[in-house]
Amino acid sequence: MSTASIVIATYNRAALLDECLHHLARLRFAPGDEVIVADNGSTDDTREVVAVHARSFPVPLLRVHEPQPGKSHAVAAALRVAQGHIVALTDDDVNVEPEWLEALRAALASPDVALAG
Repeated sequence: MSTASIVIATYNRAALLDECLHHLARLRFAPGDEVIVADNGSTDDTREVVAVHARSFPVPLLRVHEPQPGKSHAVAAALRVAQGHIVALTDDDVNVEPEWLEALRAALASPDVALAG
């Protein structure tokens, strides 16, 4: 089974990120999976929200700080540290279903598929 790095770019949306992480924690993770929050210079409680979730999250939950404004910069910072074979991008205002990651893995299992959405 391929490992997955889930990447969430965020900027000053700690409450939405908190809800997003609650939903992500329900996913069926595999060994080697990780979640990376790409913090794009937030000045709210984003750091604390990630720290609280990281204590009990089912896989490593990392926060990468990217001070240069722009979602593309935040995502690029997360990609530099991502370890998964699959990179799954989502947003801080998205609440995924528990089967989301399994569906991505299934779609990408075919050697003819390189991208799924």
